[in-house]
Amino acid sequence: GQIVSRDELAAINEKVETIGGAAAKGRKPKPATAQTLLLGITKASLKSESFIAAASFQETTKVLTEASLSGRLDKLYGLKENVILGHLIPAGTAFKPHLELKVAHLAEPPVPKIFAEEVRQVEDVEARADAAVKEALGID
Repeated sequence: GQIVSRDELAAINEKVETIGGAAAKGRKPKPATAQTLLLGITKASLKSESFIAAASFQETTKVLTEASLSGRLDKLYGLKENVILGHLIPAGTAFKPHLELKVAHLAEPPVPKIFAEEVRQVEDVEARADAAVKEALGID
């Protein structure tokens, strides 16, 4: 047996149900069964899906060594590992669906006022540039 979370157990059983009872080596697959297991605080934290969160609690060198040797990847889904790394926590306004929201503005953004003097200066510069180009090309 293995120690898995309820979510993992549900995902595994869902896969078995989608197979629809197709035979695997002569036997139909059966959904996995489970028993609830109450772990102490130390063991529960070390069983965390995030090795960064587990390493922050206890047995840091052991957790990090095992994670590096097995090539584990931490997806940084939890609050604790994001706080440790100094990232935005996935909650509130930093919750991923909130970050991907596109806001539609109901009103046009204010257009900056351009003063007549600035417009005249820009037009003068453009006219001088055009004249210089024409002179350089020998165009009247």
